Amino acid sequence: MGFAVAIASVILARPVCAETPLAETSPVEICRFDPAQARALMDAVPFKSSGDIDVVFSPDAASFAYIKGGDIRIGRTATGSILATVTTASFAKALGVAPEDLSIDSIDRRWRAKISSGERSFVIALDNLEDADEIAPTAKPRLVRQMFPMANYDRREVVSPDGQWLASLDGSDVAYREADSEKKTVLTSENEVGRDWFLGNDIWEDSDTIWSPDSQKFIVRLHDSSAVPPIALLDYLGKREMNSAFAYWARAGDPLPSTQLAVVDTSSGSLTPIGAASGADRHLFFVEWSEDRTSILALRYTRDLRTQEALSIDVATGRERIIFSRTVQDGWTKWPSGPRTIRHLPEDHFLLRSDHEGFFQYYVLDKDGAVVRSLTQGKVDVGDVIGFDHGARLMYFLSPINASRPYDQIPHRVSLDGGPSERLSDHEGIHKAVLSPDGQYIVTTYSSETQARSTELISSAGGVIATLAAGKTPPHLNGTPLPERITVKTATNGIDMYGLILKPAGFDPSKSYPVILRVYGGMQIRMPRDGFWPEGLGWPGSEYYSMLNYLASSGFVVVMVSPPGTTGRGKEYNLANYGNWPGDLPVHYAAGLADLAQSRPWMDLNRVGIDGNSWGGYTALYSALETPDIYRSVSISVPETDLLDHVHWIEWQLGTPEQNPQVYANGGLHKRIGELRSNLLITAGTSDVNVPISNTMKLLDGLADAGKPYDLALFPGTNHPHQGRGDRYAYAAEKIRAFHTRHLMKGACE
Repeated sequence: MGFAVAIASVILARPVCAETPLAETSPVEICRFDPAQARALMDAVPFKSSGDIDVVFSPDAASFAYIKGGDIRIGRTATGSILATVTTASFAKALGVAPEDLSIDSIDRRWRAKISSGERSFVIALDNLEDADEIAPTAKPRLVRQMFPMANYDRREVVSPDGQWLASLDGSDVAYREADSEKKTVLTSENEVGRDWFLGNDIWEDSDTIWSPDSQKFIVRLHDSSAVPPIALLDYLGKREMNSAFAYWARAGDPLPSTQLAVVDTSSGSLTPIGAASGADRHLFFVEWSEDRTSILALRYTRDLRTQEALSIDVATGRERIIFSRTVQDGWTKWPSGPRTIRHLPEDHFLLRSDHEGFFQYYVLDKDGAVVRSLTQGKVDVGDVIGFDHGARLMYFLSPINASRPYDQIPHRVSLDGGPSERLSDHEGIHKAVLSPDGQYIVTTYSSETQARSTELISSAGGVIATLAAGKTPPHLNGTPLPERITVKTATNGIDMYGLILKPAGFDPSKSYPVILRVYGGMQIRMPRDGFWPEGLGWPGSEYYSMLNYLASSGFVVVMVSPPGTTGRGKEYNLANYGNWPGDLPVHYAAGLADLAQSRPWMDLNRVGIDGNSWGGYTALYSALETPDIYRSVSISVPETDLLDHVHWIEWQLGTPEQNPQVYANGGLHKRIGELRSNLLITAGTSDVNVPISNTMKLLDGLADAGKPYDLALFPGTNHPHQGRGDRYAYAAEKIRAFHTRHLMKGACE
């Protein structure tokens, strides 16, 4: 606490600046509560750059095609030259769709392309759009299980590689159907509450497909949550309350759901369990099929993620073999999402992504799990695999260049036989990349903090062949200057923390502006966006970033940093708060603000608010309690307040309540809410299963006991990102903006 007091003293010693209203150029009317305004201005941030295109290659990689501006462009891959540009206007008009609604799915050697619009697909001769044949409708994957109140986890059928079958579900049971038939074959008959079959893909571990390469078999899993104490959900909006229960996952310390993998054989109509069930203290995830269709890869973890096992499970016998096992004394082996942990390589080898040497790197393992060689090295965390050229024995992957820009993801390649890796692009920032079928070319789309997305065709040996689409970087975003990359120091050891700062609309460095610190602080994500600020919005949870731009356009300086304890900087940095989360986060945030303001006198550190959602809600409230002289206002959305009332993945940060009872006992912020000196806004939904609403109720009870005032926006029937009952997110964003305006811009509306 001594350091926090010192930081607070530095901040309070700054001259008190007069309350400054918004700049006249701001597009926001700050004195009116207006959710429609919030929605309009958040949607005004562009979702896609003109430089962001989707390119498809012909099977021989000799040509490529993409749609841009309503035109289909066909190019020669070797030179990048555009051979033909075909307008789709008349074709789109005949279909009754807008040209921008068309997508190109594939192109063959004769320049015949598959074009789609919604449910309809056509084969078109690109040199004559009049010569178009509508393809008989193929079976479209249907929604087979709606997972609300889990946002964006609804389950759809999965089409087999040959397009002939669809893996499906029927209530709690496994089913499948032929692509040209409406009839389902149902294979199970679960009647016990809490025993549900799912397709093999899990929300935690990304899999290419549950289908075997020959389209004969697919993987399913029995999710047995019958022993899991459920999260109660109440529907308050009818004549009487309706009670339901959610037990897809557990709370900290409770039994976990058990997983049993099984294989479905469409030729025999059989379902056969394979491998052992995970039990109530393990996690089990399907990864992928072997190319020869005889086995699958799976991952098994202890509930705290300290032990990780890679399993090869024989499909015919059901027997499992542990390829490798790793146990750590402190921390976790890997958060079970993001770049794939393990995959097959030719010659009975495996590719492993592991941080056992301090940073995530790639390793080749033999069939028994012994390390054959390190493929990558360095003090950076490598990213995902782009693809392989097995003929040339090359792997293409994304990685930072050095520790000074640790979050960049730039295309590289390396030989599977070892040797130094090669950087394939000169551009900094974040790249997504597609490898051509012959492994000779890469289409890469890249952006940075100040560069809108652009797309290039490059040689897989390095070197730009052609720029296919150059994104135009706008001069401002809703009147706010482009984000600025920042570097500030930690509180205790002077390590660099990287982040972003958003300046207000109509920014004038001679003026003084209030500050909102946006925090998260969990070990699995970073708060600042990677790449160009507005692009990529539209993915789940991204509206939080739209809200931050809205706050900047409302006259606030918005600051985000990635302190110790967050991902992408190696194991030591990531584990900084392990076992004692949130640890030193409050003093790091305070030190970062003080460091930043030294060179930016327009930041008024006498008018600072803090905002966070989910774990960020906990971190924001904890920071306001630990460093009380810094924050005038604190807004917390869907916040944890009681670590014992948290979903079980808090154990990946703290261990189980049995292993670490004191930290869990001390982690109840509702018990110390009487210490709070900041103004408080709470935003939550009653159907949240990521953070049960009981967390908010405990906080409200503690506030009443302490006689503390607070603001509250409570949404019946909404989930973790305020989905489920109309546009509650815009209401929440406007509530947050109005709250901080009231407390940080005194006099602006008088």
